[in-house]
Amino acid sequence: MIKKDYAINGGAESIALAVVNVLIKGEVKEVIPAFTKYSIRRRNLSKTMESADVTKVLPTVFGFTSPSIFRAENVQLSDFYGNEIPTELDEHVLVYLDKADNLNLFECLTEPLPSEVVECENVADAYNRVSTSFALAQLPQKDEWVGLCEVTTKENVLSQIREFANKHKMNGTVAQAYFGLRYTISVLQKAALTKTTPLEDNTSCRSMAEATQLYDAVKLALGAKAAGQTRYVKALNTSVNLYSFKQVLDALGALRPAECKAILDAPSESKGETLTACIGGHVGLGGMQEAA
Repeated sequence: MIKKDYAINGGAESIALAVVNVLIKGEVKEVIPAFTKYSIRRRNLSKTMESADVTKVLPTVFGFTSPSIFRAENVQLSDFYGNEIPTELDEHVLVYLDKADNLNLFECLTEPLPSEVVECENVADAYNRVSTSFALAQLPQKDEWVGLCEVTTKENVLSQIREFANKHKMNGTVAQAYFGLRYTISVLQKAALTKTTPLEDNTSCRSMAEATQLYDAVKLALGAKAAGQTRYVKALNTSVNLYSFKQVLDALGALRPAECKAILDAPSESKGETLTACIGGHVGLGGMQEAA
């Protein structure tokens, strides 16, 4: 994105505005892409996004429309950097219609940008088209990022997590927790973009067999529904950090019916804490003997 000086006020003054080259119906044209107060806010590219190879972006078409409908309704137009665009420059202006797949690509893609001019009846019609496009757009959920990361990094642990999630019909966040992992979407994005494993050198995780052991123990003690919920697995991971994996498995097997009921009946915000407390009460010889 570069700036270009335009003469205004009959040539007495000039203003520097951001311009871009677009390709419309086979013709390259230099335009001032305009934005309004209704435009979707572009995000600052994070360090994760800086690692993206923009040559790998799938093809996209930028949508623009005439500034005239906005002028007719007194909607102010601004350039890419927020500078107000004078009406007398409208012959050089096209108003950008936000699209999820290219909203953040103005400064990334090689020009000219493949574009189309959309005929809109008025401002409401223009943003109805924007709204419809965004409503139908879909970003990957965390489970899907696990899959994308698996195929780009060839990380076996991710393959096991996805297999585990599918087998037990749970989401990827819960499945990760059973393996003792907690990847955020940004970590998975960075791994998928760089094609490198999200596992750090010093990161250890449970095996499929251990994850299955923990799942079976939770299911037996608290039921299948609880076994598929993040709060319980996170609480057990806290207990594993305090004690050991074997001690936690033994404690789960020793939970009394009254304790299981107390855990399940606890308020949502307290269920994890209640489980952790019960596990702690059974860890150690005294607790286990009492349970027996």
